[in-house]
Amino acid sequence: ISFQKATQSPLRCVACGPTNSLRGAAFLSGASASNANNDDIDRIVLDVGGTSTDAGCLVRGKYPRDSNAEAFIAGVRSNHRATDVVSIALGGGSIVSNDGTLIGPESVGADIVSKALCFGGNMCTATCIAVAMGGKMTISSSRAPRCDFDVPPYAATTWKIMQKKFYDLVESTRTSNSPIEVIVVGGGAQLVDVEALSDALGGCSVTIPDYAAVANACGSALAQGVGEAEIIADLSPSKREAVLSKLKAKAQAQAGPGAHVIEHEEVKLAYLPGNMTRVFVRAVAPLDLTKRDVTCADLHSEETDSLLVDVTIERYPALRLSDPPPVKPSLPNVKDGVWTLSEYDAQCLAIGCGILGCGGGGSTFHGLLQLLAAIRDGRLIRIVSTQSVPSDSMVAPCGFMGAPSVSLETIGDAKQLLAAVLHNFEVSSVDVGKAFIVSSEIGGSNGLLPLLVGGMLDRPIVDADLMGRAFPELQMTTASIYGLPQTPMTASDSFGRCVTIHSLNESGLLPADALDWTERVLRPVCIEFGCKAGLADNLMTGSELHRVGVLGSLSRARHIGDSVIRSRHPDEGIERILITNGGRCLFRGTVSDVQRETTAGFAKGHVTIRAEDKLTVMTVDFQNEFLIARIQASGSVQVVGCVPDIISILDIDTARPIATEEIRFGCRVCVLLLPVSAKLRTADALRIVGPSAFGLETSFASPLYAEARVECDDYQSIAETL
Repeated sequence: ISFQKATQSPLRCVACGPTNSLRGAAFLSGASASNANNDDIDRIVLDVGGTSTDAGCLVRGKYPRDSNAEAFIAGVRSNHRATDVVSIALGGGSIVSNDGTLIGPESVGADIVSKALCFGGNMCTATCIAVAMGGKMTISSSRAPRCDFDVPPYAATTWKIMQKKFYDLVESTRTSNSPIEVIVVGGGAQLVDVEALSDALGGCSVTIPDYAAVANACGSALAQGVGEAEIIADLSPSKREAVLSKLKAKAQAQAGPGAHVIEHEEVKLAYLPGNMTRVFVRAVAPLDLTKRDVTCADLHSEETDSLLVDVTIERYPALRLSDPPPVKPSLPNVKDGVWTLSEYDAQCLAIGCGILGCGGGGSTFHGLLQLLAAIRDGRLIRIVSTQSVPSDSMVAPCGFMGAPSVSLETIGDAKQLLAAVLHNFEVSSVDVGKAFIVSSEIGGSNGLLPLLVGGMLDRPIVDADLMGRAFPELQMTTASIYGLPQTPMTASDSFGRCVTIHSLNESGLLPADALDWTERVLRPVCIEFGCKAGLADNLMTGSELHRVGVLGSLSRARHIGDSVIRSRHPDEGIERILITNGGRCLFRGTVSDVQRETTAGFAKGHVTIRAEDKLTVMTVDFQNEFLIARIQASGSVQVVGCVPDIISILDIDTARPIATEEIRFGCRVCVLLLPVSAKLRTADALRIVGPSAFGLETSFASPLYAEARVECDDYQSIAETL
């Protein structure tokens, strides 16, 4: 849409109700004034409606904070981020249970004036409780609730529950223990006891501004000019200030007179030499339409009336604004010991592989898209158990190596992986038409893309892998740990060019003190390939895979994803994962800091997470994958999780895994600790994948394996059970 048409019909550009409420709250409270004090203070807005309450944060006290997750538009994931809003099912029309302990999620909605007790109806709502406790509620200019209705005996108890919900909502939105201001708006603003909330927050300011009920409308009427500038440049110390000054000036010039910078982001690019960095700057300025050359001749034209809705649906008939993403739970399709992958299976695997990936292995989203496209095109992806693989048949392990952060810009392509696999078959003089495919690691996209290789070759994929999770280095596989040859091994780039390494030893075995030879040789090759290479490990026989492989790993991933999708709410999904996998929830909180850099072909850094009490902090170190979790409280530091156990960070609001390259400041997360196969807990394995292999000095002993429910080394394959 052009600027001219946008200024002619500005309301057609409004697409986010929560953003309007946040901007309106900033305006009504005076926080948006250019001379407002405490610009750096966090301001949290509670928008209390008829069915729910939304909470959002104002960055620099004025501007809505973006979400850390990509926005879904008409059920389609985009590369844009929407306003970060947390919602609870508590509003003026929320129905209160007969004992007063449950409020919502059912609501009378717009029928409150006919159904609520305080309007002569027979249903107790949150508004009724507020009126009973002395609140002054006004639903419209001509109708106010009565005060002479029969007050429920549980009103005081329910009122306390409501205030606790508002307090918890504010705390879940905070990202630090710094002082905050809370602004309450919306038609149900009087549901909030501002004095009680202020006391609970330690004396922080809580206000309901004048005209709070129309904050959303005020926000819709406000507009600012936005300027954005982006560049990839060398940010070495001698050049940094000059580059940033020039970029900020460009963004401010685009925004207009009086502009100032509100967002500044730097991302180092691993695949370019030196200090090459992507720099993004966003600036805003007052929007003065009186100085724009705009006419209103086409204000109600047929073209503008259909611009944002009709044209979109006509060009993309598959998209409907009300359609959710297609997820229909179903059982696996198994016949004669062969599990044929369905779209639902693929979605379950994407979640499960992400959780088992410990933050590494690459984001599963693009792998899922490729997998769904292949299934919809009629490609058969067949999975079998290790019991179905003849002992003398050849099995090809494969996956990607590199820095996960690179996958944000260069999408993993199964064809790149296929090139490495085919080349390894050729140099090994093995007939691909009789072989099987297996994932080198089940974690992340490496658990999905080998499925596509099997589909493209029309060969079965074995329900197993060589890690049971994700690890950052090539020698960290059960094949290497338990004495199988590592070479020949082939790496391929995005153009299909391959590099194959062989050992001088005819058997392909490496000395025990040189198991990392393949890693040391191929990591520089991977960097030369752009920090991402398709990798085909040395072929093995069916009997060797059965001896050293982590069996049933695809089935485990599917069970995890199925648990999350079938759950009614995220907490239930997390609890199901812990129960069925014998794991523990280590920590819940908000990400307050992320330090990340790509060096020597790895994404390294740490994540800092603060608990709701703001006093307890967890730090999780990573090298592609999460390695160790420490809790700091009362001046002491305690290790609570460490490799080889699976440390996975999940989004509290969705129970979906967050990869190391995707985690950002402000994410609300829970940290899980899940067990690994016994093949990764032996003395031989711990020398390769234990804490000392990563330079971690800790005597941490995992608490998971003393529990009776963790008995199995491997998970039974779905192909065997159905």
